[in-house]
Amino acid sequence: MTEQIIRTLMVCRELPDPNGVGVERRAAQHLGMLATLGPVTLVLPKWIGMSRSDRIPGLSALGASKVIVRGEAPHPEVLRQKHHATNSRPLRMWRALTRAPEFDDRVNKQLARDYRQRLGGPYDLLFAFRLTSAVWADSVYPTSVARPPTTIVDLDDIESITFCNNPSEPTPSRLRRILLRRDLFALKSTERRLAQRWSATLLCSALDADRFFKSTGVRPRIVPNAVRFGTVEPEQLGPKTQFLFVGAFGYAPNEHGVGWFVEKVWPVVRASLGDHAELTLAGYRPTRAISALDGVNGIRVLGDVADLAEVYTAANIVIVPLFSGSGTRIKVIEAAAMQRAIISTTLGCEGLDMAAGKHIEIANDPATFATAAIELANNPARRKMLALAACQHAKSLFSIEQVNADLQKRITAMVAEK
Repeated sequence: MTEQIIRTLMVCRELPDPNGVGVERRAAQHLGMLATLGPVTLVLPKWIGMSRSDRIPGLSALGASKVIVRGEAPHPEVLRQKHHATNSRPLRMWRALTRAPEFDDRVNKQLARDYRQRLGGPYDLLFAFRLTSAVWADSVYPTSVARPPTTIVDLDDIESITFCNNPSEPTPSRLRRILLRRDLFALKSTERRLAQRWSATLLCSALDADRFFKSTGVRPRIVPNAVRFGTVEPEQLGPKTQFLFVGAFGYAPNEHGVGWFVEKVWPVVRASLGDHAELTLAGYRPTRAISALDGVNGIRVLGDVADLAEVYTAANIVIVPLFSGSGTRIKVIEAAAMQRAIISTTLGCEGLDMAAGKHIEIANDPATFATAAIELANNPARRKMLALAACQHAKSLFSIEQVNADLQKRITAMVAEK
């Protein structure tokens, strides 16, 4: 029997990168898996072509047969420029009210025709990574034209929940409140429309899947975040306890969580452990506020790190102090794979089925978080117990080989049915 070859058009807003931040790693994971099924044409936004063009040639090694970089500015950006260009107060307000939300990255009918010609085909599968990419793809291939027979959108997480959880300005103006309500309504409507129109919707946790089903009436399929499990360096025991946070600081929940920890938890830990406690902040694109912490009260800011394995090797305890955002945190799975003890808020380990006291320590207020940090620092045996249990649990659910194999079977079956 001849092996089925699936020709895929993958639309992605992020640059697939197995060593990047969480969404970039998930994009790379999908690209590699799709490439095992057949040729993949990858569509990327204009900003990647402008700011990260040096990385595009390397995408062939990740599985892209062809890369197409879009030439147009995002639809919301065009409207935003028009909004700022006017001096008329009434017109400025009207353009603010009618400006497209950030996720509404559709193209007009003429551009859609141009892209369909440029993209060629035919394709067996249209795979969009995250909501914004699906909006773009949906405008290029509306229901009125021939589109790939199988369409899959990986939302990764639920954007409407992220929108609600992420902190906005403390006291938004009345106009801003109106715009936020409008954007949230549009976001939920778009999630519902895509779920009903596309062949399948993917999310990264059962918890988000249940929420999405209640919101849209469509049951999504679960594809968890995943990492590679391999040889692990044992924890280094020394006179100092090394605490570690890993995450992209361009993502507001990470900066907010670290700020909370440094302000309300870390002083208590240092008061108890003194110079025997040190904190490393390793994250992409550290902000000024994060960079200013370097060298203060035992804190070291590394910024972008080429090899996270070295950072984990030096760590004793990984912290995940998150209070906003949605989806599952790949940093928790990664820390478990590296066999390091983890202290997290409830939200930080949401959707991973990790049990408090068995796989992980969970703390949601400064006193509890500080107590857990101090007790773990003084108890290497408990750190080892938690780390091993978390690793075994994570390996059973979040191995990249198993997750890819499961998704590969699903896609092959879906395309065959068409």
